[in-house]
Amino acid sequence: MSEVIEAPSTKREVILNPQDIGLSQHRRQDWVAVAKEGTAVDDLLKPVYWSHMAARLQPFDRVEVRDEGGRWVVELMVLRAERNWASVTLLFHHDLPKLRASSDVDTIDDYDVEWGGPHDKWRVTRKSDKHKMQTKFASQEEGLAWLRQFEATQRR
Repeated sequence: MSEVIEAPSTKREVILNPQDIGLSQHRRQDWVAVAKEGTAVDDLLKPVYWSHMAARLQPFDRVEVRDEGGRWVVELMVLRAERNWASVTLLFHHDLPKLRASSDVDTIDDYDVEWGGPHDKWRVTRKSDKHKMQTKFASQEEGLAWLRQFEATQRR
C-alpha cells in the first residue's frame, strides 16, 4: 500500500485592497452639535431627537455632541437614517470638569461665574434661584470684574 503524502497547507494572507480604504472625509461626514441645556445623553439616543436633520445623515457618519453648559461631550455614530429619524449608537461619553471661576471666591459667595456654552459664553448666575444676571463675557475674569462692579453698586 502506498502512503499518501499531504502537501503542507499554507494559510492565505488577508490583504486590504486599495478600493476598500479612503480618507474619512470621502467616506463619512463628521458633525458637531450643541445640545441645549437640560438635554440628557439618553435623549440623544432617541431616533426622534434627530428628526429635523435626519435626512442629511448617512450610516457611519460621526456626530460629536457638546453639552451647552460644558458638562459633557459624546461621540455618536449613525447606524441608520431616514427622512425624519436617525438611529445612533454611543461611541464614547466624557464628563468634563465644571468650568467656573477659581479666584476671588470671597467675591462670589451668592453668585457663580461659569461657562454657559457657546451662546451664553461666560455668565454670572445667582446661586439662590439660578437666575442669569449677565451673559456673554469673553472670559471668566471679565465676568468676575462685572460681578465686583455689581456688588460695589449694591453696597451703596
